[in-house]
Order: sequence, then C-alpha cells, then structure tokens
Amino acid sequence: STQSTGSSLSFGLSHMEHIINSRSKAIIIGGTTLVFGLWTYRTYVALTTPAPKQKAPLEQVYGKQTPTQIQVESKSPLQDFFDKQLLTVERICKLFELKVPDLLKIRESWLEEMKLGLETTGSSSFQMIPSYVPILATGQEKGSFMALDIGGTNYRISEIRVKGNGELEVGRKDHVQIPPKLLTGSADDLFDFFAESVKNFVQHNTESSSSEIGFTFSFPVQQTGIAAGRLIKWTKEFRTSGVEGKDVVNLLHAAFQRKGLKSELHVEALVNDTVGTLLASSYLHPEKPTLVSLIIGTGTNLAYFESMNRLKKWKNAIPASGKMIINMESGNFDSVKKLALPRTDFDKTLDAESTNPGNQFFEKMISGRYLGEILRVTLNVLARNRVILPNPDQASLFDEKYSIDTQVMSQLQGDETEELTEIERWLTSIGIDWSTALDRIIIKRLCVAISTRAAYLTAMAITGVLTHLEHNPEAPVIVAVDGSVFEKYTNFADTLRAMIQELGFKNVELRLTTDGSSTGAAITAAVISGLDIEEKKLLRDPNVVSKEESTSQVVGSKAEVPASSTSVHVEPEHPKSVHTEPPRPEPVHAEPTHVESAHSQPAHIEPTHVEPAHVEPAHVEPAHVEPAHVEPAHVEPTHHAE
Repeated sequence: STQSTGSSLSFGLSHMEHIINSRSKAIIIGGTTLVFGLWTYRTYVALTTPAPKQKAPLEQVYGKQTPTQIQVESKSPLQDFFDKQLLTVERICKLFELKVPDLLKIRESWLEEMKLGLETTGSSSFQMIPSYVPILATGQEKGSFMALDIGGTNYRISEIRVKGNGELEVGRKDHVQIPPKLLTGSADDLFDFFAESVKNFVQHNTESSSSEIGFTFSFPVQQTGIAAGRLIKWTKEFRTSGVEGKDVVNLLHAAFQRKGLKSELHVEALVNDTVGTLLASSYLHPEKPTLVSLIIGTGTNLAYFESMNRLKKWKNAIPASGKMIINMESGNFDSVKKLALPRTDFDKTLDAESTNPGNQFFEKMISGRYLGEILRVTLNVLARNRVILPNPDQASLFDEKYSIDTQVMSQLQGDETEELTEIERWLTSIGIDWSTALDRIIIKRLCVAISTRAAYLTAMAITGVLTHLEHNPEAPVIVAVDGSVFEKYTNFADTLRAMIQELGFKNVELRLTTDGSSTGAAITAAVISGLDIEEKKLLRDPNVVSKEESTSQVVGSKAEVPASSTSVHVEPEHPKSVHTEPPRPEPVHAEPTHVESAHSQPAHIEPTHVEPAHVEPAHVEPAHVEPAHVEPAHVEPTHHAE
C-alpha cells in the first residue's frame, strides 16, 4: 500500500511538473507576443506623432496647440488618432467657410471700392477702366467683320458675319502659334507676323469682304479711344521690345502697310475680353437686359454697364447714351487696403510664393489659375504634420508649385465612388501607393471647401455690382459668364446660383457666353460701326469736345444727361496722342514671317492655362494718363476664359 501510494505521488508530481512547464511556455509565448504588439503600436504612434518643428503651419488652426495637444475623448488608440485627424481637417475647412453675414460685410467693402474707383485714380483696388463702348447690342446689328484675338502665345483670326436677329455665322478660323523668338524680338517683327497672318488669312478667304476689325488684345492697355490704346506692360511670356508705351492699334496698322494689305483694312474697335463677353450676350439674348459680364477661368474679371453720372473721373465729352461699359479689373479686389477678404495662412503662403506677391488677392482665391494651388499648399502642410498619409516623406510629393491642376481638383471633388477610387488612382499616379479611406475623404472635403468659398465670393462680386447699379432684386437680368471654372468645375455653377439667391437676387440668369474674346470683338465692331459719324468721331478722339462743353450740348445726343455727370477733373500734364486715321508710314522691306494656319477648332485649354507671370492692374486714368505715370507692377490682365 505504501509502495502504491508512493508511486501515485511520484506520478502526480511528474504530471504537475509537465503541466507547469507547459503553462510557463504558454505564458512566455503569450508575453512575448504581447510585448511585440506593444512595441509595434509604440512604433506606429511614434511615426504618426507630429514632429515638433512642424507646429507653426497649423498655429492658425489651433493657436499654439498642435493636433496631438488637442484634448479629445479617447476611445481606443486608433480611434483616438482618427478623431484627431478629422478634428484637424474640420477646423481647417472652417477657415474656408463663409456665411451670408460674412459675404454681406465683404460686399460693403466691394461697393466702397467701386465708388472710389469711379471717382479717383490710384486709391481703389479696382481700375474701373472706361471701355469707350457707350451702348449695348440690340441683336439687330449687321455686317461682316474680322476678329483678331491675341491673348497668349496662340493668335486667332476669325471671319464673323453678324446677321441680325441675334444670329451669327462664323466662317473661316485660323489658329496661329506665335514663334518663341518673337516673344523676345522687336515690335516690328512681332506686328509684321500678325500682319502676315492676316494677309495669309485674306488670301485664303477670297469670299471675305471684311475691312473692319475687332481687335482683342488681352494685355494691360491704357485705352484712349475706341480704337486706340497703349500697352502699359507686357505680361505672360512676352518681352518684345518697342511695344510698351506704344499704341498697339497704330503698330498693327503700320505693319498692315508694310505687308501691302489694302488701306481700307482697319481696326474698328480695340476690345477687352470681358467687355466683349457682355456685348456678345446682349446681341445673342436681347430679350432680357445683360448688365454684367464675368470671366471666371484662368483668371477673373467683371464688366458692367454704368451711368456716366457716376463716372466722376471722366472729363471728356459724354456719349449720347449717357452710359458706358466699365472694365473693372476686379481680380485685384482688396489688394490695396487688405482688410476685406478673410485670407487663410494657406492663401498667404500661395501669395508669398507667387510671381506677383501682394497683388490680385481676389483672383488668387477664386480663379482656375489658383484653386488647385490652394489645395496643394494645404495638402503639403497636412502631410508634413502627418495629419494625412502614413509616410511623412510623401509630403515632398506636394512640394512642386502648381503641380495640382484645377481640372484635376474638379475631378477629385466629383469622385462619387464608394471607396473614392478616383482619388486613390490619382494618389497612386503621383507616387502614393497606399492611403486610407479617411485620407481620401479628407482630400475630397478640402476640394469642396476651397471651391465653395470661390463660388460664394463670386456670388458676392456679382451681387455687389447689381447692388451698385440699384437693380431691383426681383427683376430679371442676365449675367454673361465665360470661363472653364464656371463651365466645367464640379458643382461650381450650381453653388454660385444658390448663393446669389441667398444674397437676395432672385431672378439672375447666369448665361454661359463662350468665346467672348472673338465673337465679342466682332459684335463690338458691329455696334461701333452702326453709330452715327459724330458719335464715332467722339469715341475715336474723345478730346474733340471737352467735358465742360458737353454739359450744354452732348455730341449726337438723343438722351438727356444728368447734370451730375459734369464734374471736371484736372487735365493730365502730358498731351494725348489719339489717332483717328491709320498711320501711313513708308514701306519697309522685311523678311516675310512664316505663318502657321489651322482650319479646325482649337483644342480646349484646361482651366489652368494659367500664365505664371501675373502683374497687378495699374491704377491709371484710362483715357488720360501717360504710361510714365503707371506703376507697371500693378497690372494683371489674366482674366482669360480658358
């Protein structure tokens, strides 16, 4: 019995030892796994914790706190991280948020700047340039006109027949690439090229009988008559010598003579593209008044139909209509006082890194040149602060300026797939092979915030002009719009329309009016061609009759002019050189310049055809100030529709 008991005890102890050893191994294995898991989590947290040196860019969002210092109720380590990520992005999106009271306050400053720009030169951020176009189109204008459109390195020539009844017939079109060497060559070489292109166009278009030209020259011009204007300063890629300070119409006429073109061929109207858009709409849609035009593409600008009694700085004879289209050069809004627009740190970074810092604040917040760049700057800051994307080294992929095109931004915002696969595909294309669903949601959220702010500010601008005009908020009115942001950016047009309604104007029709720079030039020429001789003489040489004389007798007047339009301003120190007839220089022998001609429609230029060299609009007395009195750094004609 004792032996049996001893054997059982020995077996029991041996079995217990085996159990203890097995459990120890399990504990050791389990403990090792737990330690490895904790080490992995600590490594993840270390990689996703913002580096101390990167706190500053987000100070506007959190004051002196970074995302890791914000107290958020902790649920689980990963959930806590995602909560902080979302909180950061929502606070950033709020920086782009504008509500109706904010817009109404900005609009008050807009109205003050408009009034100041009409009364003085140099004090307002708006140039408020008189266009010398005194009437709108009626839809009954007729005639055949040649349209020349020079707005960049592409030069367009069109034959346009204005048929009346709001109808147009566009004939032959040539699209000519300007050779790069001419961008830095001489004035004669460049304008000889333009003239040679016209000569080639005429020779291949034998049915054309047009001798009158609508000339769109989309560079900063000090207009001194309906068919006269001096280039203030080249922008974009152009550095051609001998053009700045010269009348571009005279240069073109002289080149026509050198190339042996018929003497009857002449510029009837020198046109700004925004003014052309307004006239094109008034011709095509005469059933409703078109009082305002907007370009919202690569750049932005507004034009509108103004009463002369508000244009206090005008000192020439008053047109018979008592009205004139005004080119605002509105992209420069708030660049003088710098008080109205709520600019974020991201806007300030964009401005500081731009080619024209301190200028064109409004344009930099709403136009196709800059919307994608605002997104890039914002993503760069978030990636460097490890708010988005797992690898902070990937932030360098957002370092290249203007690497996110506004067209791409529109596509990202328009991604409606459940997993946002379009955004994922774009991230992969730029070198980011892995992203979370939350990363992609954040990118789309930023696109919406930035573009919505742009649409709201655009609505403020449109309603600001209508308020200035004292337009009845319930009365129908057309606002002619051209530009790829309005036409193609995801939800932009709908958001713009909705906010115009919120701001009190219930019957505004935003009418897409494409190609205002070409068709608008032809229609402008048709409008001017239909005026009586005395009125045309006045618009070609506005100094023929002084403003004082015009108070008692308006040239060709058929309308009563308000007495308040007789205010007089000091005459400029330098005489004007306004030419009513094309110059007749002696023929000059010059080598013919090769012209490339195309008969097909041009390929669409995407929203950010964006010339980098933007220069701020000059605060000039458009009809009376010599170029020497202009600050060249204040000119920005980048309101192209593309």
